[in-house]
Amino acid sequence: LVAACFGLLMLYIDLFIVNVALPTIGKDFQAPLSTVSWAISGYVLMIGVLPMGIGRLGDLWGHRTVYLAGLILFSGASLACGLAPTITLLIVFRVIQGIGAAVMTPGTLSIIIRAFPPSEHGLAIGIYGGISGLGLIAGPVLGGLLVQGGSWRWIFFVNIPFGVIALLMTMLFVPKDHKE
Repeated sequence: LVAACFGLLMLYIDLFIVNVALPTIGKDFQAPLSTVSWAISGYVLMIGVLPMGIGRLGDLWGHRTVYLAGLILFSGASLACGLAPTITLLIVFRVIQGIGAAVMTPGTLSIIIRAFPPSEHGLAIGIYGGISGLGLIAGPVLGGLLVQGGSWRWIFFVNIPFGVIALLMTMLFVPKDHKE
């Protein structure tokens, strides 16, 4: 539960962490807000469109494997976003980050459902939902702190250590899928 929710927390924080940095990003790249806002829209579009189809890939290849692939893609794209030299590349990397998030999303719930007996599914899903809400609240707060304390790039770099921790926790504590 902790391993899957840790990755989930990153995804939901990332939904809103960028919002507070948009003016700073626009100023840094000398780009209008209408262009910079695609850094949010591209991410959200991927999370909204892709998870259902990707959930099927988890059924075929194993939810843990697909979740780990999404986590690696998300973390790598986070690094690329933080290093982006242009607004265009930032938007492209943000879309890739959204694809990584979309790959992770269905796996988190599948991992949790498999980890608990049916009698405890309600509790586990309740905790899962609570973590989602916490991420939505923490995103703007953390984004504001990172932008005020340094550079907007830290809103992406902060995902790297969290991604590594989530990757290690998943590899150590989430069992491989058993194919029937």
